[in-house]
Amino acid sequence: MISLIDAGARFGPHPSWSTLFSLGLCKIHAFEPETKEFEWLFEKFSGNRNYIANKLALGDVECTLDLLIQQHEGNSSFLKPNLEATWFKRVRPTDGKTKRQEKIQVITAESYIDNLLKTSNASQNNEEIPRFLKTDTEGYDLNVMKGFGKYLDLLYGIRTEVIFGNTYHNMPSFGKIEEFLGENNFRLANLDYDGKGSPQDYLTANSQRFGILCGSEAVFIRSDEYYLSL
Repeated sequence: MISLIDAGARFGPHPSWSTLFSLGLCKIHAFEPETKEFEWLFEKFSGNRNYIANKLALGDVECTLDLLIQQHEGNSSFLKPNLEATWFKRVRPTDGKTKRQEKIQVITAESYIDNLLKTSNASQNNEEIPRFLKTDTEGYDLNVMKGFGKYLDLLYGIRTEVIFGNTYHNMPSFGKIEEFLGENNFRLANLDYDGKGSPQDYLTANSQRFGILCGSEAVFIRSDEYYLSL
């Protein structure tokens, strides 16, 4: 059984994990703080023991934060949207409007896993430790990773949202994320990007490759030496 943490679990299991999950070979610890989406996930997967839905957010410190619920709820974030950024100014000009806020409890992945291991049988501990992370938190992903603490070394791979440009105020750059993961012996495997970005003018509309890359998903894996040492 593969165990993973899904931070920002809107819409359920990511396509890269859906097959293993449907076969019962993957346990997902899902974190979705927004009330409406959490309730949908909880109801949809309530009969599946391999899907644990948590109405919590992950971060680098334990605290309470205001979640800004945007007009397009998939853009909701702890960070304030930058309405002058390409994404909110040109691509989705109405999505950056904040329609409400929710007070959200934030915990660290380290404390969550500590508690997970305390409540599981000792013989099952190795299976219970999450080995993969998928995080999509609209600019808060580096905080999620830092919150793994001592368990970051036990992750085999990370799929993370990466945003280019200052789409949210005070968000870390892609370079900061790559630097942090590089310091912790991860390397970039690929970007989920097909060459099509946000068009900058009508002349690019029918091209195969065009525009500016606003965001993507990036996959980071360990070095060959790490896997050979297991």
